[in-house]
Amino acid sequence: MIEIAAKGQQTWQQHHQYGKRSGSETAMQRYKRTFGNQLHAREMSNQEIEVMIACGVLNRFTSLGMPQSYKSV
Repeated sequence: MIEIAAKGQQTWQQHHQYGKRSGSETAMQRYKRTFGNQLHAREMSNQEIEVMIACGVLNRFTSLGMPQSYKSV
């Protein structure tokens, strides 16, 4: 709180890379909402594969929902 008061909230967020943390928290929220709070595989190697596949699916969902943008002349 003292640092935020001294430097300002925006400077504090940039110094502590708050945006990256917020982005990762949002990604985990999306993951849990889509696939649930638990992994289904029992072994660690299989859990790693499960997470990689799920992340690929999330990335595909994101790319499908992104608008097609182009530079206007």
